[in-house]
Amino acid sequence: MVKYPLGESFPCWKCEARHTPRAGLQELTVKWDCPECGASNYVAIDPIGFRIGQRLLLAGKDFLSREDYELAAIFLMSSVDATVGTGIRELTIARALQREQAPPPEDDIASRIARMNMGQRVKEYERLAGTSLQDEIQRLHSAGRIKAADLAGFARMKDEIERLGAERNRLVHLGEEVDAQVVRAGVESVVRAIELLETMYQAAFDVRRE
Repeated sequence: MVKYPLGESFPCWKCEARHTPRAGLQELTVKWDCPECGASNYVAIDPIGFRIGQRLLLAGKDFLSREDYELAAIFLMSSVDATVGTGIRELTIARALQREQAPPPEDDIASRIARMNMGQRVKEYERLAGTSLQDEIQRLHSAGRIKAADLAGFARMKDEIERLGAERNRLVHLGEEVDAQVVRAGVESVVRAIELLETMYQAAFDVRRE
């Protein structure tokens, strides 16, 4: 089974040295031996920090490295779908609880998400998070977390994801081959988008806790 590095490092229980363990796409727990002191460690993967969208992204990168562009396109776009969908679900529930209301049934949330196209899902995500992708890009740039040289890539992010989505749809609905260049260009945009969506999600919960 192929194992991928997790998105964060964990401290060893014995010597506190931090290490980034690797996990298979289906694993919910991880065991590793500390490279510093050799102590055995065990951790349950955080479902917020390593959600299914990130797992699909890793799988998409894996298929891309094998030059399987069709499966790479499916998994990369599915990673965006999953991240946006999961965020809408969790933020919808959080906002209802914030207003001291009963959250809508999860089946109703899922049905509403299913009726939206990707553009509508992103707008709903932004509404629930209380900010937009563009505002988040500017905020991170002002904070020095996005370099000026990288801003052009962020500006192309939505367009490249839309092109990748169109390639995925042509493949799924028409059985046509995807454009390898579009898939290769899309992967970095997917990475940027998921990073931004995760940051917006976390910021929304930070505000809710204050």
